[in-house]
Amino acid sequence: MNPGFEINIDAITLEGFAPQDRRKIKEAVEQSLIQLFTMPSTDWIAAAGFFDKMDGGCFQAGDGNNPHQLGAQIARSVYSAITGAGNK
Repeated sequence: MNPGFEINIDAITLEGFAPQDRRKIKEAVEQSLIQLFTMPSTDWIAAAGFFDKMDGGCFQAGDGNNPHQLGAQIARSVYSAITGAGNK
């Protein structure tokens, strides 16, 4: 059985994106985070703790990226910052 946890994201700052794409990007971030955090591995939970504020990092968005791809990329950055997946 996987331990339960809760993630609350108060705000995601999306600068440089078309206003009509922001909602789509936000929805893609939410869906991608659900997929990432419901994967079987939960080794990171004990070490994750509480984050008052977290910087998910920066990335270069390519010209061909659609809102779904951007949302998934943002979600992977957040996931890596929380789990330390990018530090291994």
